[in-house]
Amino acid sequence: MTAAVIEQVVTEGLNLHPPLMIRRDLKLPAAQDLATVILGMRRSGKTWFIYQTIGDLL
Repeated sequence: MTAAVIEQVVTEGLNLHPPLMIRRDLKLPAAQDLATVILGMRRSGKTWFIYQTIGDLL
């Protein structure tokens, strides 16, 4: 991959907005310099929860 392609992919990713969803009352704990892991069964809403968290941060 060339640098121009990588730049285009990153730019497109930054311009995406999370889809509309039903709000959940869950929040991730605030922890600096630590990775956060979301565990759960298949189709339990992990990805949508991440979208919600991204929307909150934006």
